[in-house]
Amino acid sequence: ARLDAMIESGWLEEVERFGDSLGKTAALALGYAKLRRVIYGEIDFQNARDEIFLDTLALAKRQRTFFRRDPRIKWLPWHDDADKRVELAIALLEEAEWSS
Repeated sequence: ARLDAMIESGWLEEVERFGDSLGKTAALALGYAKLRRVIYGEIDFQNARDEIFLDTLALAKRQRTFFRRDPRIKWLPWHDDADKRVELAIALLEEAEWSS
């Protein structure tokens, strides 16, 4: 949903507007390189969108794996509604303040 919202908000047009003025790192950022290929006619938009989606999933998996080992991180259940996650976050912050 987030990817589609970014696209609907003009991400492709943003990449096109930047053109070749993006720095080296920014030009390689997740999604930008694929959208640049769409602009240059190297791949079609749907293929780029699908590849960005899969690249995003792969990045999220790498991040979860990396951060899973950090004992300072307290994970909140993603399936809870937003209000429940806020309550949990506040409780964790209060607990951290009392323990320090």
